[in-house]
Amino acid sequence: MADQVQEIESRIKQKQFVQAAELLESLGTGEALAAVEKLDPKQLFLWFLELDVRGKGKSRAAYVLYVAQFTTIPESRFTGITGVDHDLSRKFVLKKLDLMSYKGRKEEALRLRMQMERQPFYTDYLLSDRRQRILKIAKEHLLLAPSSDKQTIFYSLGGRFGWNVAESTTHPPGTTCGLFARAVLNASGYRSSQSLKAATGLTLYEYLGAVTDNKGTLHPAWVAYKADGSRKPKPGDFYIIDGGKTVEAKGYETPITASSAHTGLIAEIAEMGNGDWKWKTYDGGQNLGGSDTQAENWDKGWWSKENTRLFTGKEKKLDGDSLERRLIGWFDVDKITDWKF
Repeated sequence: MADQVQEIESRIKQKQFVQAAELLESLGTGEALAAVEKLDPKQLFLWFLELDVRGKGKSRAAYVLYVAQFTTIPESRFTGITGVDHDLSRKFVLKKLDLMSYKGRKEEALRLRMQMERQPFYTDYLLSDRRQRILKIAKEHLLLAPSSDKQTIFYSLGGRFGWNVAESTTHPPGTTCGLFARAVLNASGYRSSQSLKAATGLTLYEYLGAVTDNKGTLHPAWVAYKADGSRKPKPGDFYIIDGGKTVEAKGYETPITASSAHTGLIAEIAEMGNGDWKWKTYDGGQNLGGSDTQAENWDKGWWSKENTRLFTGKEKKLDGDSLERRLIGWFDVDKITDWKF
């Protein structure tokens, strides 16, 4: 690759932009971004304009130059670009945020973050129906290995965190159910108007600002479950279950305890008779891969996966749940504000 990079730089100096683009096309997206990263921004811009004039403005090379020049993920202007390319570009942007901070360019990094707050990070999921967008994003981010590139990108909240901080959030002090839910919301276009602390809170309540003042004012999207069945959620809503018990992680010298509350995304709903509800859900904070104890999961990381959940009777108890949790309520996404796109 080093020889190819040198050849690309040589072609650029000679203003042989088309030939340089052909060399760039021979590289994968990640390698191509690394190859052009150190080029002068003016060179990148001139190169991009030259390709556009020559009818190559929608090529993979033009896509790479766009990402490197503007540090953003473009929408569907370019041909032959897949979700894999977009993920490599998202990783490039997050790594660049870290690099800016390390090199004393914190103000520049802050400006970039502010720019990213106003733009979609997951431009490949801009479905007009928000519920369908939420469900598609969640489904396609299940079964991601803890600390994997794709999970780290997802948990970055669209660049609010750089790469290193985002990676650290994949191993939180609790489970990742709230982290998965907030990542789905952020990727779907939600941007919290709450303080930075609230907007990066580990729970869905914190991220949405579900309690907004000292009087305990509830979020307008919160729907408390009522046993008379007058309130029913819809696919795309985020549910909360709790039983008041705590989970204990055995295996440490000092056992870890955490609330048994859990949040997830409702994907499908079926009424089973006798007041029972059967749901398909997408959930973070899940045991997968042979971890038998809470301690192992805290050490090795948590997964997100699809589950089938049966809620029984008027109290909507979660069937077969050792923590005796029941449905508390849900957030109606149609009533959530602060959607930016």
